Amino acid sequence: MTLIEAGLFIAMGPGCLQSQEPPVAPIEWRYELSGALAEAALEKRPVVVCFVAAWCQVCRRFQAETLPSSELAQLRGRAIWVLLEIDRNVSLARSYRIRATPTVDLIDPAGITRVRISGYLGSKDFCRHFEEFDRERAAAPDVPRDHAARVLQSEDATGLTDTPEGYRGTGICFSNVGYGPLRLQSLSPFQALRFGLQPRTPSTLAEGAFEAYFSAGWANIWARNEGNYLLDFEITQMHLSLAYGVSDVFQIDLGLVQRSRFGGIMDSFIQSFHDAFGIDQGGRDEVPKGDFALEIEEEGRTTARFSSHDRGSFSESLLLTAQHNVTCGTEDLPALAYALTVRTELGDQEDLTDAEVIDLHASVSASRRFGDFFVYLGLGYAWFGKERFQDIELKTTQFSGLLAVEWQVAAGTSLVVQYLLSEGVAEDLDEFSDPSHEITLGLKAEVASMTVLEIGLIENVVTSDNSPDFGLHIGLLRRF
Repeated sequence: MTLIEAGLFIAMGPGCLQSQEPPVAPIEWRYELSGALAEAALEKRPVVVCFVAAWCQVCRRFQAETLPSSELAQLRGRAIWVLLEIDRNVSLARSYRIRATPTVDLIDPAGITRVRISGYLGSKDFCRHFEEFDRERAAAPDVPRDHAARVLQSEDATGLTDTPEGYRGTGICFSNVGYGPLRLQSLSPFQALRFGLQPRTPSTLAEGAFEAYFSAGWANIWARNEGNYLLDFEITQMHLSLAYGVSDVFQIDLGLVQRSRFGGIMDSFIQSFHDAFGIDQGGRDEVPKGDFALEIEEEGRTTARFSSHDRGSFSESLLLTAQHNVTCGTEDLPALAYALTVRTELGDQEDLTDAEVIDLHASVSASRRFGDFFVYLGLGYAWFGKERFQDIELKTTQFSGLLAVEWQVAAGTSLVVQYLLSEGVAEDLDEFSDPSHEITLGLKAEVASMTVLEIGLIENVVTSDNSPDFGLHIGLLRRF
């Protein structure tokens, strides 16, 4: 051994000395901390925990250059190695008070952090700090639980700009996913023949977590074309669901949706609103207030009509959704997810007739953060089993698209504007075959820990092209 090699041996320790022997096996990384700590206590080995983030450029270099190096590989059996992605472990990162990435914690077998290194670390420096840590714990194997860690700070680090609390704080993908769009399906007049499904967006539901959801929507439906159709009624939709995070990337959701229709309770309010702002009534002042009507004519004959016995509940459906949250995204790329929903009616639905009773809906979606704004894009495609509304032939498939922008105006509060595009439902029936365009303005606020209230306002002053004349939406989400 030369004098230079001897100096390196003393300075860096035998575990980091480059060897002429064949390279050792690479480090086997764990991705869960609690099990690693239990194993460390049993085997009397330390734990090395590396906190990184996909959007952190310094982390990318750290993971590409340092972690796979041959120097670190020689330390393989002397510790248990854990790699944690911040976006998938936000609550754990908060409990360990992580303020920047990458951060490396050197933890003794008792679970006490002895050394914290914040920022980029080369392989040789990594080895040197590990050897120092190993000598320190050998000299003082037992320290109190409140022992202060020795903190080493590198200038090359990425600070955490957002470590949310509450509802998002126990979730995943917080960097590119906020509270999300309003969970509001199409309520447009010409979609009233058969309601579609809204594309889903990336979720923050973490492994082992439950999310209960309840919402109620109320919309006034008005559309008139003299001699062709008249739609004048109101509809309510109640949605109750329970979602479970099977893993950090996969969740299932079981939901129940109930829909009812009745006369125009909002008619007086809407007509007064139109008069106050000089908005044309569009013929609604020519029919009785509180009317309940749906009459559609095709080629001189009536193909669909509501009568008094059509009031009340008309649909109860069960929905089962499986969603894969593929990635939380990076500094440049969005979070991505896809989902598949199966829907079936729980009872007879007299309006819709056909032998098939199952509807399928597939969607792909992306979410990206830009400062205080989150942008969501979802595309959906549905296959329907029931093909006729009374005597009207309906399309068996439907495309839909969702674009939403969420503005985080304060901690726990966001404003949302979203646009839902839905392909027409009828095969060849004038406006009923045209797409619907619905814009909704909403608010999402964390009114209690782990509880989010959402409120939406639907008004066709924004877009009058086949959108509900007026409507309200309210929902409550609770995680536990």
